[in-house]
Formats: sequence, structure tokens, C-alpha cells
Amino acid sequence: MISGKAIARAIRAHFLVDAALNAILLAKAYDLPFSHVTEDDQPNTDAEESFPQNEDLKEAQGLLKGLLDGTETLDNVLSSESVTRIDKRINHVKDAMADQRTAKLWIQYLDMVKILQLFIKAERTGNWELHLDAVRKMLPIFAAAGHILYAKSAYLYLQQMEGLPTSHPEVYQKFSEGFHVIRRSDRYWAGLSTDLVIEQVLMRSMKTSGGLTHGRGMDEIQRLVWTLSLPACAEIKFTCKN
Repeated sequence: MISGKAIARAIRAHFLVDAALNAILLAKAYDLPFSHVTEDDQPNTDAEESFPQNEDLKEAQGLLKGLLDGTETLDNVLSSESVTRIDKRINHVKDAMADQRTAKLWIQYLDMVKILQLFIKAERTGNWELHLDAVRKMLPIFAAAGHILYAKSAYLYLQQMEGLPTSHPEVYQKFSEGFHVIRRSDRYWAGLSTDLVIEQVLMRSMKTSGGLTHGRGMDEIQRLVWTLSLPACAEIKFTCKN
């Protein structure tokens, strides 16, 4: 079992590889030269001067700058015609390279990282339908990797969640509104998985020093005292933070 920090680093590494591979595909799609560095570690200005200009890439660069500056919204960027044309062109390159074994391997890797990105986006933004779609796309990967228990559990989970509109319409309505995740702030990218919050927040006081599992014991009286003291402890903690 690896720690949360190690998982975050692994995800970061996958995202860096994904960015590098997409840069290669973009360069191939638009016949762009790869930027290279000379022996004295200085950028090659000749390569920059010969860099071809493309209207779609220029517009995408402007959209990215506006997104970072806060003048553009994510929906406007994703729905722009230039980004759509760039995506189609990259997909065309992928289709042309599908018969090459090494390229096919890396394209499959890109697809798996894309599923991971969709799942993280669904959790962070509280998008219920995207969450189910990401889990659905994980099923063949679980099966191919030999994680039969994961595939079985995810399949049963999807069956139950897709039946929520008829079995529990109130719960489905809340989940559709983004309440399947927990938010500790009102930021757009602030959704947290429920199991993560339970483990790091609710269970933290129980498992740390002075909790039930470290020093006090688990008998009935100790559990009662610990439970009844939680409101007072929470108020003191909140006051200290402020």
C-alpha cells in the first residue's frame, strides 16, 4: 500500500508523459520542428525563426493565455472551433499510426491517462454523469489487467448507480447536483471524494494520539466520552483556527 503523496507523484509523472506525447502528436500533425538545445545549453534561435505559424495554434495560444489570466472560461476554450480542429487533426494522426505496434501502445497509454483525467475532473467538479462515464471506461482496463475484483466491484457499482433514478430519485437528484463529493470551500476545483474526507478528517481524530485507537481504549465508556466530546472539541479547534 503506497501513501497518498506517492500516488500524487505517480499521477503527476503520468500527466507529464501524457503532455510530452501529445506535444509529439501535435508536432507531427502540423509538421512542426521539435525545439532542441545546442551543446552550450542555449536555445537554437534558427529553429525558433523557422517555426511555422498556424492560425489554429495562434488562437489556441491566446485562449490558453486568457484562461490563465481569468479572462476566458473553460467552457469557452473547450467549445472553440480552433481547439476542435486541433483535436480532430491529432485524432487523425492517431488513426494513421494505429497500425504501428509501438505507436499503438503509446496511444493506448494516452487513452488510459485520459480516463484518469476524466475521473479526477468528475471528482473535483462534482460532475456525476462524467463520474459514471469514467468508471464505465475503466471496466475493460480492469479486466485486461487481471484486476477481476476491481472489475466486478465497479460493474456492480455502475449497475446500482444507474438504477438510482428509479430506485432512489431523491439521491439521484442530489448526486446530479454535485453532492456525491464533499466541498470544504466554494471553489470550482475543490471537490473531494467522500472516502478521502472520511479518512483524513472524520477518522483522523480517532486514529491520532489521544484518540480511541491510541491510548484511550475502545470500551463503551471511552467511546461514549469521545463521541460526546466531539462538538466541544470541534468548537475549540474552529476558534483556534480563526
